[in-house]
Amino acid sequence: MGVAARTVASCGALACVCATSTLRGAPTIQSQATAVTFTDITREAGLEFHPVNGASPQKHIVETMGSGALFFDFDGDGWVDVFLVDGGSVSEPAVAARARHRLYRNQANGRFEDVTGASGIEHHEYGMGACAADYDNDGRVDLYVTSYGPDQLFHNDGNGKFTDVTRRAGVGSELLGASCAFADIDNDGDVDLFVANYVDPDSRKVCGDARARAYCRPDVYSGVPSAMYRNNGDGTFTDVTTASGLDRTDGKALGVVFADYDNDGRMDLFVANDLTRNFLYHNEANGSFKEVGLPAGVALASDGRVRAGMGTDFGDYAQPVPQPGQGSLCGCNVRIGRRSSDTPISRIRRRVLRLRQRRGSRSRDCQWARPR
Repeated sequence: MGVAARTVASCGALACVCATSTLRGAPTIQSQATAVTFTDITREAGLEFHPVNGASPQKHIVETMGSGALFFDFDGDGWVDVFLVDGGSVSEPAVAARARHRLYRNQANGRFEDVTGASGIEHHEYGMGACAADYDNDGRVDLYVTSYGPDQLFHNDGNGKFTDVTRRAGVGSELLGASCAFADIDNDGDVDLFVANYVDPDSRKVCGDARARAYCRPDVYSGVPSAMYRNNGDGTFTDVTTASGLDRTDGKALGVVFADYDNDGRMDLFVANDLTRNFLYHNEANGSFKEVGLPAGVALASDGRVRAGMGTDFGDYAQPVPQPGQGSLCGCNVRIGRRSSDTPISRIRRRVLRLRQRRGSRSRDCQWARPR
């Protein structure tokens, strides 16, 4: 599987973060028998961060979604840095003013330094997710931030400085952008941009009962089309959503990842949707994509039902050394309600592993699907 280098996606919901990088030449993975443990070093690393979610009596749906995060080497020193997206407030300007994104520079000693103030990265809308890539091929990794409100593209000027070039680049979607990803969809040497848009967050929607107002479920809201921007190679982009066949409103996108799942030399696209079926878009090499999620067996869960798709990633779980054309797809979901018995369907054999974490009536599933 040829995964595009520096293609990074993060989603706001549940603060899922998905990242992909070139798999060829990766080091041999340690034996599964090797014990692996993790230690929480957030405080010692200087990365304590408390996002502003702006919870309000109006119960806006974005208040239920954690903001995203991103690893990328913004200063090119070989050490991976951290970018954390902050939320804000839809209804309270004073609360919104407290929100600010964070850019942490890796000091190469186990600690990170907050360099946001000097970076030029400003917080304007309710932040959701982020992705990074060198869109103008100048050798520096640039940054895109999705929001409830106009998204932002920040050009990496070097020396730790970024400039907001959203308007000039033509990528300032005002829909509720949950996550995003860069990849070269037409093999012209310039990375293109996909923005996963969620729902129409209509504030007139009211849920709950006479006792209390509650947050509405995602299926109360209408879906909106995501966006595909083709890189023109001159610092600007063209919206090719309709031309590429991606202008559908029956999805509610939260997670996204690019990969060449069939090894035909073209980047394909998977979109994790919330309480609607997932989309797998095959790159048709003529500027368009064909949705093949159902026949590929990745549109629904093993019982034939939709799930609350959140984050997603491609990777190789089975091979000691990742091999081209052998990638697998993971989608992380939240399932609400009682567990029903699994109903075998013809596509189940593609799902080879499921990890479940149960919390009361909610369970979180990661489902793996591997191409045959």
